[in-house]
Amino acid sequence: MAKNPAFNAGWKRGTDIMASWLDNIPFPEEQWKSVQRHKWNPHLPMTFYDDSACLFKIDRTSAAGPNETIIEKRDPTIWAEEWNLKEVRRFLEVNVPSFGDTKGKDEEVESWYAELGAAMGGVDAKRVITWPVVLVLATRR
Repeated sequence: MAKNPAFNAGWKRGTDIMASWLDNIPFPEEQWKSVQRHKWNPHLPMTFYDDSACLFKIDRTSAAGPNETIIEKRDPTIWAEEWNLKEVRRFLEVNVPSFGDTKGKDEEVESWYAELGAAMGGVDAKRVITWPVVLVLATRR
């Protein structure tokens, strides 16, 4: 993680929100009605890292009220792409934060990509990649 406290606080806040499936975002009944929380593939994590990758404990909480509707569906096609190893690598390099100095880890990271490429059936093999999705709808009173 960066040494910047504001960055770290923002990263923790975003991580907590994703790990909670946006359920930790409150919609007070005096301000909101008809709150619906739609979740596709909730059996999958919203983040692609866990507590061991962070310098903080990920807090999974819920502020969902008793009058809110929560709908969960399993559908691996809702948001899916066919990617090869190069496309997976591009996604990871853009979206995974740097957790400190990576010097000396290049060989280890490359070995992980080689292992992933083999598991995918070769560097040019296309595999379906899917993500969990959450959509929160609410009407202001």
